[in-house]
Amino acid sequence: MAEFLERRMILGSKVESAEGTANAPLAADCNLLVEDVKFEPDIDQTDRNPISSTLSPYASIAGMRKARISFKVELKGSGTAGTAPAIGKLLKACGFSETVVAVTSVTYNPLSVGIDSLTIDVYSVPASGNQIRERMVGARGTFKINAKSGQQVYLEFTFQGAYVATADAAGLTPSGLETTLPPAFLSTSFTMHTYAHKVSSFNIDLGNSLAPRQDITLSSGLLSYLITNRKPTFSFDPEKELVATHDYYGKMLANTEGALSVAVGATAGNICTITAPKAQYTKVTPGGRDGLGIFTVDGRFNRSSGNDELVLAFT
Repeated sequence: MAEFLERRMILGSKVESAEGTANAPLAADCNLLVEDVKFEPDIDQTDRNPISSTLSPYASIAGMRKARISFKVELKGSGTAGTAPAIGKLLKACGFSETVVAVTSVTYNPLSVGIDSLTIDVYSVPASGNQIRERMVGARGTFKINAKSGQQVYLEFTFQGAYVATADAAGLTPSGLETTLPPAFLSTSFTMHTYAHKVSSFNIDLGNSLAPRQDITLSSGLLSYLITNRKPTFSFDPEKELVATHDYYGKMLANTEGALSVAVGATAGNICTITAPKAQYTKVTPGGRDGLGIFTVDGRFNRSSGNDELVLAFT
């Protein structure tokens, strides 16, 4: 009998040529180091309640076949400026375009149309023999970014797609794994509204809304998931400052918008700079951190000209 350990798993993902049609990830598509993988089939069940001489239930009917997967990856570059990072395909399926400038940069800007879909496979690996393959197609998603002082920065992804029946499959051996080390959230400035805040953490929620694209011609009952809206938000924990130095409450009450810039990493090929042209404070709460007075600031990212509210640039 095969034994399956939770850590002995492989995740592969590949952009689909045709939305909702499996584009099977190969060994080279399993090039991400991922953590905390959770694959969840979600099969609709319809009850049947005909009248009867007893109260005993009848069998339900399996309907639409959906699936969700969540996992986290480290925020890091490919190691070579102008070469897309392994997370690039995930960003594109979360509603971003990819612009490559050879030997210089790879930039991800928000999209509203033409968003890629993914086929995502998860393999459970026994000591030998076939592996269990779980698959979704037509997958699109959203993510959160969590940055804490002194630690590597994580992107926490959630994708939804059409469930494909779980099967035994020949094993895959990942190739081309990205070997760059993730930079710690240190040695960087954090500026918002032209002020350099002293923070210990910074969080972003892309806030994509996902909806199933139903199709009764398919056995799963759906073609893919669509991104129908996005509301990107942020939070951070700056030290308290005098109103004359930086008026957090005043800027919130005046609906003031300002630019954000924060860089993760300092080595060429492994720098990610996050920018936003119109960051707006929406909630300011006083508090403490190890006895130090701080604010917890929540906010949102707004458009400037459109499709520009949050940009990630790898250099």
